[in-house]
Amino acid sequence: MVKQSTMVNRLDAADVTELAPGVHKVEWVPDTRFPLCGTFVFHLEDYTIGYIIRNDLLNDPRVKFVGLRQPHPLEPKIELRIQTVSSNPFTLVLESLRKRKAGLSLLKARFKAAVGAAPVVQTTDGVLFHSGDAAKSMDPMGVSMVGGDIEGAGNGAGAGGFSSLLR
Repeated sequence: MVKQSTMVNRLDAADVTELAPGVHKVEWVPDTRFPLCGTFVFHLEDYTIGYIIRNDLLNDPRVKFVGLRQPHPLEPKIELRIQTVSSNPFTLVLESLRKRKAGLSLLKARFKAAVGAAPVVQTTDGVLFHSGDAAKSMDPMGVSMVGGDIEGAGNGAGAGGFSSLLR
């Protein structure tokens, strides 16, 4: 019988959720060759937050260059290199993070308000979900029903057009 190797190409879960002692979440490494240039190292982050910050900085006229890279796929960190025209790069990244945080907070509030406004419907198997249409009910097969018709079914080919699909 062949023994399978226990070696796996992935990090331990603790390595991607906890910072090592003495390591900061974000590091600033100034570039000695160019003024107003440096690299931010974000530990325990990936391209998700990196692209958001990078795209925001690319839209800023005070930014000359922004680059993003992940040194190794199994290493949970990204490096954001920035060069500015006249402003401090550190300040611009902080401004970007504050703007994105405010935007995401607004999105979260709007999402919670929309979900809270939707009525709660219980299916035949006891599952609760939010539905935007209070008239919807569930049949025993779990098919969404509106007024007795299967939602979006229409009355034959082309009858009712596209609007019949949007009940």
